Amino acid sequence: MQRVMTQFKPLKTPAGTQLSLGIKLAITAGKVRRFAVGLPKIQHMDVLAGRLLERMAAAEALLQRDELIVGQELTEELGDCLSITEWRTAVSGESFAVVQ
Repeated sequence: MQRVMTQFKPLKTPAGTQLSLGIKLAITAGKVRRFAVGLPKIQHMDVLAGRLLERMAAAEALLQRDELIVGQELTEELGDCLSITEWRTAVSGESFAVVQ
């Protein structure tokens, strides 16, 4: 996905503001709860809840544009398959690896 994003050139708005697309990727693993809520005849939604979503939000907050960050639990499982450039710590104290 990051490679594909490079083909999109920055755009200039009629007001002269320059806009460009970027991507941030956060990957972590764990359990999540899925709830189907609402009335099917009116509106039906899937709702996700759990600690995993909090961890995803913490990881996303640490990201810069065009970076990939991985939760510590995955770095332990993937080992040498990852090329880690640095570690970052969330406010919660959890560690995330920035991956090249």
